[in-house]
Amino acid sequence: MINLILYGIIYFSHDVISKYACRIRRYLLSRRKDRITGLFVRLEIPATIDIKLKEITLDLNWLEDYICLAEIRNFTRAADARNITQSAFSRRIQALESWLDIQLIDRSFCPIKITTAGQDFLPQAKELVSNLYSARDKIRIKQSGSCSEATFAVPYSLSLNFLPPHIQMLEKKCQTQHTQIVSDNLDACVRHLNERNCDYLICYNHPSIPVSIDERQFSRLDLSSDKLIPLTIPDLTGSPKWRLPGTPRETVPLVSYVNNSYLGKVITKFLNTKNCCYTIKHLDSLSEALKVLILQGHGVGWIPLNSAKHILDSGQLVRAGGPEWEIELSISIYAPQETQKNRINLIWNYFQTISKNGDYAVQTAY
Repeated sequence: MINLILYGIIYFSHDVISKYACRIRRYLLSRRKDRITGLFVRLEIPATIDIKLKEITLDLNWLEDYICLAEIRNFTRAADARNITQSAFSRRIQALESWLDIQLIDRSFCPIKITTAGQDFLPQAKELVSNLYSARDKIRIKQSGSCSEATFAVPYSLSLNFLPPHIQMLEKKCQTQHTQIVSDNLDACVRHLNERNCDYLICYNHPSIPVSIDERQFSRLDLSSDKLIPLTIPDLTGSPKWRLPGTPRETVPLVSYVNNSYLGKVITKFLNTKNCCYTIKHLDSLSEALKVLILQGHGVGWIPLNSAKHILDSGQLVRAGGPEWEIELSISIYAPQETQKNRINLIWNYFQTISKNGDYAVQTAY
């Protein structure tokens, strides 16, 4: 009879299972687990509940999530810093609490409070994460037999137009024999850095849209500057075919970056400060694709100057507005603070020199 009551509670109360997952799991594991599992199947209870019967495997991301949450004390902002949704972030914190069988967070306060047990666990979590990454770096260096490898996560446009000359200099000055470039959108690049799947992240930065990176965990250098400039094809006289800001009767056709991309967010915020009459004609995530559309005469688009300079010089494209329509950007590099040693240090020193000497100081770097 008692078992039937317990089955009913499990079936009708998912919230109870989530809150008391550890205690329920231990009870079920010790009380005829095979019969209970069979009953779950017969009652068609979701498989997510059946997972509660199994021992949880610790995920390193949970520790990093908890460290971030303990510092920020806000689930929403901590989830943004970790570059995941708030719901997924909350589930991971709950999973860590279940694995430890202790309550780390007191959610009844705003901002949240760390429990006494949570405070005791925090320095151990930080030490564990740091030791794991340090151990991995040492093993990688020993495995390679030299200090000659580096992995960069870089958005597409910078991997084409900014990084190549620096890779050549790294091979020459730092004896790097193997470099890996992971080209992706910024969100994915940030995720690679947070999960330590790369040594460095190089990306654009604009003060209106901060990059979601915790600079308490990652070092940052501003290497160079760039600007987004509005471009269009010229008319027969060499003047811009479309000129900003446009008019209500003659709106400017716009080709731009997808709204969830970093440059798309920067441009959208910039246009919100301008009295501009435009119509969105096409969206894309790649500046090179937008450049082709502009060359084909589809409209005006903002392209990084470093990737458009040769086209401007040739006269194939012209500026669609004056300097007030240009958007200043910085190019920054990030690296985990715990990896500033050995091969990382040599490469970081190179980029420090680049940062001090200004734009594209490649030839005089050393």
